[in-house]
Amino acid sequence: MITTNYDLLLEGAWRESGFEWDDHQKDKGSSFQQMPRVPIPNMARISSPHDFQLHGKAVGTSLIVKVHGCADKYRTVRNASDVSLWRNYLRSIVFTYREIQNWRTDSWSRDFLATTQRTRAVAFSGYSLQDPVIHDAFRTVYEEMSTVHTNHQSPEESDRSSPAYFFGAANETSFHANEVLTAATFAVGIIPKSSLEHENYFKFHFLKKAQPAVGAFPNLDDLFRATYHRVIRKSQSDCLHSDLRAALMPTIGRGPLPSEQKQLLKRFEQLLDCETTSSAGASKSGKDNSDL
Repeated sequence: MITTNYDLLLEGAWRESGFEWDDHQKDKGSSFQQMPRVPIPNMARISSPHDFQLHGKAVGTSLIVKVHGCADKYRTVRNASDVSLWRNYLRSIVFTYREIQNWRTDSWSRDFLATTQRTRAVAFSGYSLQDPVIHDAFRTVYEEMSTVHTNHQSPEESDRSSPAYFFGAANETSFHANEVLTAATFAVGIIPKSSLEHENYFKFHFLKKAQPAVGAFPNLDDLFRATYHRVIRKSQSDCLHSDLRAALMPTIGRGPLPSEQKQLLKRFEQLLDCETTSSAGASKSGKDNSDL
């Protein structure tokens, strides 16, 4: 998770979901330590070059990367007896527009973001893509990637997906988000299907303040759960294609017959189609979340 926010709301959500600080950052007095554990054992916060070197390559650790700085880290070094800790950390914090401009040229976070864009699929949710500096930083990396592709072959129409997704409010469409998504699509050598609204632009409804459990479908939690579900389904599909024989040998003493595997894959595809149709129908009808 990469964020430009200073506050501790994400850390609180992480811990309420069952994550624990890794050994370097654990709060011994935390009331969240009795929460059910999640498969990923630890969480760590990255808010400075030192944090990145210490925790950035941790195995089995979920990272919250705060590229503009962290209020908790600032409070800790501000109250420390060693004034140099505070002075050094101030260089990592982005307070003003001038510092945002400098951020894209001399900050550790710039390189981290660029590497993430080049090597991972990125999901934007509420990110400051309308900010001209942030917007330009993301577009520049994708356009550099696009140049590499066009030097070898022209963009083509394809059913493949681009490595960027945007989650935005249903009552508006972000021009800046569409621009970044379009750049990400060309970055992998694909021609976008539409220049008006990108297929990877997903819209959500806000929950009603008076009735938090009620609201049009989908809200942001619905979209995130659906995304997680689709990733799991993709992993299951890969396993059915590559690991079915290895899984069956210890249990029934033989691998699947070709006809059996074909029928199983067909049933699995039918399940995926049914789930996709069901969620699409609920979204169009604006069905209340409590009915799902």
